[in-house]
Amino acid sequence: MKQRIEHIARLLQEKNNSQAEQLAWELYSQNKKNFLVLKTLGIALLVQQKFAGALNIFLDAHAIQNDDYDVVVNIAHLFIKFDEFEKTYQFANLALKLDEEGYHPYISLAEYHLKKRNFSTAYDIAINLQKRITYDNLSKNHQTMYLMLDIFIASGHEEDVWKFLKLAHSKKFHPELFYYQASLDVNSINDQIVFNANEFIKGCKFQNHIQKAQTLSPVYFGLGKTHLKDNQLLSDMNFVQGNSEVLQIQRFKPLENQNYIKKIKDSYERYSIPNYEDDGKELVFITGMPRSGTTLLESIITASGEVFSCGEILSLHEIYNRVVDPDHANPLESQYLGDEEPGQTYLRRVRFLNNEQNKKFILDKLPGNFNYIGFIKKRFPKAKILYIHRDAWDNAISLYQQFYVGNIAYASSFFNIATMYANHEEIIRYWRDEAKIDFLSIKYEDLVSDPKGMATIVYNYCNLDVQYDSEKRKEFFSRTASKSQIRGSVHKKSIKKLAFEQQNGEFLEYLNNQREYWKNN
Repeated sequence: MKQRIEHIARLLQEKNNSQAEQLAWELYSQNKKNFLVLKTLGIALLVQQKFAGALNIFLDAHAIQNDDYDVVVNIAHLFIKFDEFEKTYQFANLALKLDEEGYHPYISLAEYHLKKRNFSTAYDIAINLQKRITYDNLSKNHQTMYLMLDIFIASGHEEDVWKFLKLAHSKKFHPELFYYQASLDVNSINDQIVFNANEFIKGCKFQNHIQKAQTLSPVYFGLGKTHLKDNQLLSDMNFVQGNSEVLQIQRFKPLENQNYIKKIKDSYERYSIPNYEDDGKELVFITGMPRSGTTLLESIITASGEVFSCGEILSLHEIYNRVVDPDHANPLESQYLGDEEPGQTYLRRVRFLNNEQNKKFILDKLPGNFNYIGFIKKRFPKAKILYIHRDAWDNAISLYQQFYVGNIAYASSFFNIATMYANHEEIIRYWRDEAKIDFLSIKYEDLVSDPKGMATIVYNYCNLDVQYDSEKRKEFFSRTASKSQIRGSVHKKSIKKLAFEQQNGEFLEYLNNQREYWKNN
């Protein structure tokens, strides 16, 4: 057995992850109670981002041996991906007791406190993390880098961001940090940094197309953002190149999304639950296409001081995906939640995030929750639902100019964006016209043209008993792609964007074709 585990470990080091997983499953089938076998299988699943399976296996391993640092750290890391923040906190602190010098628990704790909006505590943890992890280790994990830098911004310590970026510039060119800096402040990108980015592209060699796409795409997106200020054509070319690279590793199946809309309608008509007529009084949901103004709307609502924002959490999607598409639902929750009613699971999670600040209302701002508007109203009848929408072409450009790989799988193709936009229009039409669901619809263009007037409408709808404060809004922090934009003044510069003019006609053709499909189906 020892030799087989060592062989699997070598395969993982060589990035032969699928083969390693296959062998780990074979070993597991013969040794389901062996701690090392469970740990090996958990790692094989984790490196492939099979998070639900990895967490289940690590929990089984922990039940056998509860003092293994690696297993405990991974459990803490994985629980936060499923919005189980209380469990993340529990296991991260257990990991610290097992190894006081380790840096991994600080990553989970930093993310935990950032999600709870305990920015000062998150900052202290980020500083501790920075002291314990070498720059080389940090530079290999760009998600941890982003987390640390986001905490510096959220806590009002932007000077630490620039210190870190200065350190990075003194070393070798870093693609992800270049993109981060260009997104944060495009004016900080000087000619030398642009030269370094172009030289980096020229000098790269790759073992395969996946490595090429992962390495070069953030550079192209960073250059695209940089040239927005001085050369629209060159900016467009870099965005096109970046999206071409992403398409090599991104898989979006338009037909599957179209069928999902049909499943939503069918499952909603069959969906019945006990009467929860008073539930949801404290809940506010912001929905809409990504890059449609959801973060701006979030910042306006939270400026009231009466609303705690959970940001973008996946719980509602996970809960109702089990209803809509059980064959592709996340199997995790049934494993450890037992008989807990799904709505209670959701309330427990969001209330835990709010428990220290104890705000009157709790806001969930996952844009894709527009798929579940009807389900929300059935389970949480008193909840307030806002839907924001934007000119389709402006929305498409904004999506296309963001570096999305795993989280928004359709953003790198105007055909995919057009299809998705029309599909989202159809499910909104269904909720409004056929299901007769009550929600507030807001035009992005109206919001940026008259933020104060629209804020009054939104506040009245949400039963917020205060006046809108535009200066308070600027203090809001969001971990989305809008984090740098949201702290400035509301403006109309993103209306009628001038970019990708050659693709505009094709996009509108794709969009109208898909709209026509829904008229006939």
